[in-house]
Amino acid sequence: MKLPHTARFLFILVLSCTISVAGFTQTVPGSTGQDLLQDPSWLVGATLQSIITQFGSPLAVYAVRGQEPWQDDVVFSYDGIDLYWYQNRVWQVAVPQGYGIKKGDPKETVLSVLGEPLIQQNSSLVFRLPSRGWPLRLRVQLSETNAVSGLFVYRPDY
Repeated sequence: MKLPHTARFLFILVLSCTISVAGFTQTVPGSTGQDLLQDPSWLVGATLQSIITQFGSPLAVYAVRGQEPWQDDVVFSYDGIDLYWYQNRVWQVAVPQGYGIKKGDPKETVLSVLGEPLIQQNSSLVFRLPSRGWPLRLRVQLSETNAVSGLFVYRPDY
């Protein structure tokens, strides 16, 4: 039986995740778990090996379907922080808070803290972040009541 590309990748990934869960409360040298939530952009571009070495096995692994097959993502979930993978590198990070805002904050708070967005749509605001060797963006997802429902740091070139 031939498995779809995403299923094969998940199978191999789950088999390779044998290190116990360390969780994102473990710190990177010179930082704290709180620092991670304030600027998670350093995770974008991290390799599979570096994430497993630093944080251990994820608490959950799941797939997110895109509109096209090439847009499917494998996601590692670590206690509220989700890492989206492209090949063997993190291309997007979802966090509950960061950059002075958090889930539940009203749109007005986001604009007062982060300023004018690069792109403004009905359900999201996109802000430019400082580059780390590639362009980075922060997408603030908004609910129907214009409250923050998600924060995503990502590479827009993927």
